[in-house]
Parts: sequence; C-alpha cells; structure tokens
Amino acid sequence: MKRYLLVMDAGTGSARCFIVDADGSQCWTEKKEWSYFRPEDAAVKGLEFVAQSHWKILAKVARDVIKRSGIEPSQIAAVSATSLREGNVLLDEAGTELFAAPQHDRRGDELATGIEARFGERIYRSSGHWPTGIFAPARLTWLKQHRPEMFAKAETLLMINDWIAYRLTGVRCSEPTNAAETCLFDIHAQKWDDPLIEAVGLPRHLFSSVLRAGTVVGAVHSNAEKDTLIPAGTPVVIAGADTHCGTLGSGAIHAGDIAAIAGTSTPVQLITSHPLLDEKARTWSGPHVVPGQWVIESNAGITGSWLRWFRDTFCHEEAAAARRQKRSVFDLMVELASRAPAGSMGVFALLGAAEMNARRLQSTTAGFGGFVMSSPRALLTMPDSKGCLIRAIFETFAYSNRANIEQLGAITQKQWDRVYLCGGMAVCSFWAQMAADVMNREVVVPHIVEGTSIGAAICAGVGVGIYPDFATAAARLIRSSRVFKPCSEAVARYEPLYKNWKYLTGEVRTLQPKDEMTQAPEPAAASR
Repeated sequence: MKRYLLVMDAGTGSARCFIVDADGSQCWTEKKEWSYFRPEDAAVKGLEFVAQSHWKILAKVARDVIKRSGIEPSQIAAVSATSLREGNVLLDEAGTELFAAPQHDRRGDELATGIEARFGERIYRSSGHWPTGIFAPARLTWLKQHRPEMFAKAETLLMINDWIAYRLTGVRCSEPTNAAETCLFDIHAQKWDDPLIEAVGLPRHLFSSVLRAGTVVGAVHSNAEKDTLIPAGTPVVIAGADTHCGTLGSGAIHAGDIAAIAGTSTPVQLITSHPLLDEKARTWSGPHVVPGQWVIESNAGITGSWLRWFRDTFCHEEAAAARRQKRSVFDLMVELASRAPAGSMGVFALLGAAEMNARRLQSTTAGFGGFVMSSPRALLTMPDSKGCLIRAIFETFAYSNRANIEQLGAITQKQWDRVYLCGGMAVCSFWAQMAADVMNREVVVPHIVEGTSIGAAICAGVGVGIYPDFATAAARLIRSSRVFKPCSEAVARYEPLYKNWKYLTGEVRTLQPKDEMTQAPEPAAASR
C-alpha cells in the first residue's frame, strides 16, 4: 500500500493542506482563505484571530484534501504542521486558547522602542532577530499591561505551527526555527534564553520544551480525527516555520545554498554551517530545520500581496475575461506584462519590496511608495499601458530579490551562480526568467513549487523513518526542476534599471541618465 504524507499549513491569508506520496509523484492541495479582526482595545495596530474558527477551517481543508485525493485515510503515514512566523497563541492551564494573533499584529510597536533601547543588542546576539513590534516581547508586554487578568491565566505560549500540533495531539512543545522568531530563543545553544526572558519581565513557564524538526511529537487523538478525518494514532511530526520549510523544499539542501521563497512576502535564506550574525543587525539569523544547519535571511518584504491587490483593484476586465475563458486572471495579467518592454517604459513600482533592514522593517527606505513614472508621456505610446504597470510590479520583485541576495553576499563575502526559487510566484515562468535576467544568476524551480509544503513533508517522512535523512528525503520528493538561465541581452538591459530602482528605494545616490531609464529596448529584449 502506498504511503502518503499530509501537511497542515497556516499561511497569512489562508489555510492550506497538502498531501504527497512518498515518492513525490502525486500531490494534492486544498486551501481556504481566512480573516482577522482588529480588537477595540488595541487601536489600529492590533490584529487577532479566533483560534477555534481557524482550527475549523484547517480541519475542513484537511477533510477536503483527503476526499479529493481519493486515498484511504489509513494510508497517511504521518502529519506535520508549518505556519507563518512571529504569530502566537496563548493557552491556559486547561488548554483553552486565550489569545491568538498573526505576525501582522503590531500593538506592541510603542513598547518595542523601550525594549530595543534596553535589550536590542543582547536580543540580537542571542536570537538573531532585532526586537521590533512584530515579535513576542513587545506583544506579550502589551498584553501584560492591558489585559492583566487574561495574561495571568496564560500557561503556555505556542507559535502557530506548534499550536496546530497541539490541536492534533494535545502535546505542548516548540521547535527551534519558529522559537527563534520570539526573540527569546538562544540560537547558539538551541534553547530558551532564560536570563533574557527574566530580564524582559516575562514568566518562564510560558515557554515549553523544545523538539527538533523531524521528531514525532505525538499521535492524532480521537477529537482531532473527528475534525479532520486523519485517523487517530497517526504520528504527528514537528516541522518548522514556513520559510525554513520552503528553503528545504526548494531544493536548497547544503550549506552555501541560497533560496528565495516567493509568496506573500519573499524571504531570501542562505544556509550556513554555524550561526552567522550581521554586525549591523540588518538581517535575521536562526536554526534551520535540518540538524547542524542555520540560516541567515535578508527578506525582500511584501511581494505577492501587492500583485493580488493590483488584480483586485485594477483588473476587473481581466477577471471577467478569465471567467469567460475559464482561465486564471493571473495568466491574463502575465500576458499583458509580457507585451510591455523591459523597463516598463520607465515605470517603477515601489510597493514595499526593498532591501531588508531588520532594525526598521519599513516598506521602502526612501519613505515613499507607489508607481514612479520617469517618462509619463512614454506610456501614451503603449496600446495597453496597464501591462507596463503589471510588468513594473514583477520587475520590482526581481530587483528586490537581487538586492537582498547582494546584501547576504556582502555580509558573508560569498557569491552564487544559482538561486533556488519556490512559492506561488515560482509558478510563473515569465517571472522566473525575469528574475534570472535581473540577478544574472541561474534560477532553479522545483517541479512542485509549494516548497513550504514539501519541506514540511520531508520533516514528516524523516520523523517516521520513511527516509533515513533530510537529503535522501529531498532527493525523493524533489524529483525534477526547471532551470532558467540568464539571457545576456536582458542582463545588459536590466543593469541600469536595477541601479535606478536602488536609487528610488534610497540605497544609492546617483541616478542613471534619463535616456537609460526610458530607452526603448530591442525587440528581442522586449519579448522577455
């Protein structure tokens, strides 16, 4: 009987469940969007979710993917869970969820200023993360001050992937990749930083035992079986944070490999053989899901969300056409973008993607955003200038990937000829080729682009002994890849455009000549 691995993934905008067979030859995915609410006492910056409602959505998606696959539930050899980072769930002693928030909850921004001033350097040296308002110290301190009765009842802090495992098994535990996203986990010693937790003023009992990715944490209990259709007794294996699983699932396996996980945001992670910190604290560092490996990350910021925003705001005609043609609206958007020339007739989309600075985490270092048109009249010559705007969005994603890869290169004094790429954006061959041209590097895309799901499935398979180690599992589940090689003509065309983008995002101080920004490309380059 064939064996299958099931992954439950709590993403920023949706719940996803994924099933893959042990050889990577068959897979199924189901997802459902979910939402958050803004609590009255947390003003504009607070964001929460109802844990029970999110669990019901996750459970339904699990039932749906099992039914769609047609497999017998008994064929599921193991389950694992992954999730967005920085989000937290607080449980009381009985296991009831008291509080749940995603990473976008920034109610602690003002408190973070004081935490940074007192403990910023110490926290960065220990956890590899600079303590801004998205992290646990500021959020928990806010809860301690503003919801003292609730906070007094809190017994356990779980990251969201830990919470899914708890919902399946009843076991409370943490794993290193997402534990580091609390800013209170020592990435060198691979344990909670007890003196730091005490210094910040948080109770030590909130932080549960730590198990490495690929460890069986427990088994599905009967209540979870009723919710999900996953048979009681099925082993549950702890996986890791979504980005780290994505790095593994992209095919980046060895120290020195670099991967971009292009989805809602685009983290760029370099695998290292030891913890490596940036002396300027611009990047994040932490353990990897693979034993004996760490990662250093330079994050390109919000990417895919902006493409969805443009679709929903400006592409109503394309959406209607897509429904008539039974196609994806994104396919029609790509067709429009592909008809625009490289450089988008001088349009630059400054919509949040930039070179990472973990001390600020602001959208663009220049402090402004939107569409910048260096030669607006040029757009009047285009039969459909909307394509230029769409192409500009794709191009800024490629520019920001290059900028963050170059930042990692400057920190580590390394260069790479190959970049692994996965995530929703990796489906688009048009953009993968553009990324190769802008970066002047070979881009490798796995045959299953849901790298996060594949990485979590690898953890599950290793945990129950289907594979002897992570490398063997990756070789089995990542069966082939598409390779995009840079085109010399496009590389030459994009070089001055990239420098102009760097200027507009505040990273350099000299604009290229205007004719370099708007010069029409040769036909061969325009087709790319």
